[in-house]
Amino acid sequence: MGFKSRLLYLKEYASDGKNITKVARFERHGMPYSAGQFAMLGMDGFDWKEKPGQMKWNSMSIASSPEQKDYLEFTIGIKPYFGFSQAFDEKMKVGDIINIRGPFGKFVLNEKAKRIVLVATGTGIAPIMGMLRTIRLKKLQMPVTFFYGFRNSEFWVYREELKEMAFEMKNLEYLPSKSRPEAEWQGLKGHIQQHILSREFTDVSETEAYLCGNPEMVKQTVEALKQKGFAEENCFREVYG
Repeated sequence: MGFKSRLLYLKEYASDGKNITKVARFERHGMPYSAGQFAMLGMDGFDWKEKPGQMKWNSMSIASSPEQKDYLEFTIGIKPYFGFSQAFDEKMKVGDIINIRGPFGKFVLNEKAKRIVLVATGTGIAPIMGMLRTIRLKKLQMPVTFFYGFRNSEFWVYREELKEMAFEMKNLEYLPSKSRPEAEWQGLKGHIQQHILSREFTDVSETEAYLCGNPEMVKQTVEALKQKGFAEENCFREVYG
């Protein structure tokens, strides 16, 4: 389906005085979708350079859960070059209208999985948040291990909500890791792949893994999971360019 939607809420994450990530909520207008899917977003006036007057659509994973009926949430990483994210950062404010199409994609949470491993880096957390929120709101009881990699605290998206989830959800093991940690950081350090390799997993034949992030991370992490006994067909992935 396609519709026009009003921006309801905007949260900014900044580094060195520049926005690096924005969390945006838009009116849902009843759009059905499954946790993990994506939508296409288009801004009036943001067209293809070679095709003036033709709107350029941009795929964005949905970070909200289907159980959250009043809005669609997106996690938008602001790129250093001009494109959709830069235009969004510069022009969109609460109350403005955007065009939405969806849903799309087969990267979808299996709510009947016996065990789950979730892996995300950076704004690749978006569809993973949709999955985590669904597990929380529907009170699904499968054991969940979540590896989340990011550069430093400025890039730690959803920090407070994830801490709340880890406290409330007894079936969730939350493992944040910083690749460029501050001196006082006591948690995991480095890249997710190394933590996968150093960990012992339970019942890997009955575990599904969902990964989202840059292509190299996803590739290396799938290889690490396979070394730990995961079947490739149980490693589901969404790649961010």
